[in-house]
Amino acid sequence: MSSNYLNINIPFFWGFLDTGFLYDKDPSSSNERIPMEFFLYTSIPNRCGLFTGMSEWGTQHARIPIHYIHTEPNGGKDYPLDFLQLWDSFSYNCAATVIEYVKNRSCKVMLKDKTTVDGTYMFTLDWCNGGYSEIAAGHKTGHVINADGRVFIQPNNRIVRWNDGGAFTSKTLKGRPDWKVFSQEFSCEASGGRWVADSNEELYWYGFQDRNAPQTSPELSAGFYADSLSAPMINRNQVWSPKHAGLDEAATASSSVTQIVDEATGRTVDTKPPTQ
Repeated sequence: MSSNYLNINIPFFWGFLDTGFLYDKDPSSSNERIPMEFFLYTSIPNRCGLFTGMSEWGTQHARIPIHYIHTEPNGGKDYPLDFLQLWDSFSYNCAATVIEYVKNRSCKVMLKDKTTVDGTYMFTLDWCNGGYSEIAAGHKTGHVINADGRVFIQPNNRIVRWNDGGAFTSKTLKGRPDWKVFSQEFSCEASGGRWVADSNEELYWYGFQDRNAPQTSPELSAGFYADSLSAPMINRNQVWSPKHAGLDEAATASSSVTQIVDEATGRTVDTKPPTQ
């Protein structure tokens, strides 16, 4: 079983558990909180983000919904679940990655009501093999953000600005551009289907020719490889000899094995020379 199936190790983080979880009650910012370290993400399709944590007493608690988790010991806002996490987990197959380029960066997250919160990047979740996870127009990345004392999981188009200490992100968008979701999917093999190998693919330097073009003659193909390798080449229907390899026949006369090419298969085979 893949380690990225169902239960995914994540960079552990320090937080607080709403004790409503311990009594099967709804979460509330007024509930008592206990310190906890969170170290695992459970990905179940059509369910919100679920975390596993360890308490100070050494008790482990699994599948804690994201809206029962705080990053501050008290206070904070009671955000609706769908504000904290915009999309459910897409599949059981999920990967957790700390993207080095944005590690520990601050960012600005836009919520459903168009208000924004400032937060800090923690890590990123990404899914495959289920739902919209592999559809160009439906795929969503889940950036896990610590903001306003809560944990948010938001896609790229809800993080309206990433900040850094340099000059690269120095510009500010004016309004909201009329960008569209990219929906096209490409395959290099599908688009290159008109090109076929023009010789035996077992050759290291095999080439290609247009399927619709006249077939390349063996001699031309051999010449192509000769130019590529800067060494003499032969037609595969010719019998190998020292001359073809540019060797001195006298130096190879004592060789116990001669190589020839099978005309039917094009494969090189070894034969012993006739006994003198």
